[in-house]
Amino acid sequence: MGPVAEHQPSPVPDGWISTHVVADYAGITRTILTAWKERGRRDVSVYLARALARAVHEAGVAARTQSASDVGCVTIVPIPASCAARRRRGEDAWARVVRQAMQVADPPVGLTLARCLRLTRQPRDQAGLTALERKANLAEALACDAPPEGPVIIVDDIVTTGATLAEAARALRVAGVGEVRAAAIAATSRGRRRG
Repeated sequence: MGPVAEHQPSPVPDGWISTHVVADYAGITRTILTAWKERGRRDVSVYLARALARAVHEAGVAARTQSASDVGCVTIVPIPASCAARRRRGEDAWARVVRQAMQVADPPVGLTLARCLRLTRQPRDQAGLTALERKANLAEALACDAPPEGPVIIVDDIVTTGATLAEAARALRVAGVGEVRAAAIAATSRGRRRG
């Protein structure tokens, strides 16, 4: 996996936020993520956690650099797994990766974890949907309970169209969170540019 870079999908979804990713969703990165997501290869979780920790570190540096206030702590907010995904995988596999990433992260500021996002309904599986279909599928599908104070970094595994991160950012902002960024392991290169 290469250097962490800021990612911007094309077209850019409404409500897009600064997002740091470690790799393109291609080659060995795609193979590892597919094995983890679809084949239950939990032994690769440690590699995914290290990659996520690097993206979180860069997002944390950016939060501190661009914040108007003194950033004492940054809250990590994972995208919640759907009930179907938890049943299929036998656990919330993403929560495991996030916990491991928090253990190996070397942030410039303290990190806390808040599982404050919840699904308000079960959206369809996103695989195979276009950017517009994903946006419609996720519209108001997330809500935030007990919004954290201070800067937030949403964490996700793969950024495709950006619809999931944009919806998560919307839910956090509606709940009163002012500064929202994102970090992810990988992003698709289809129709996008790195910013």
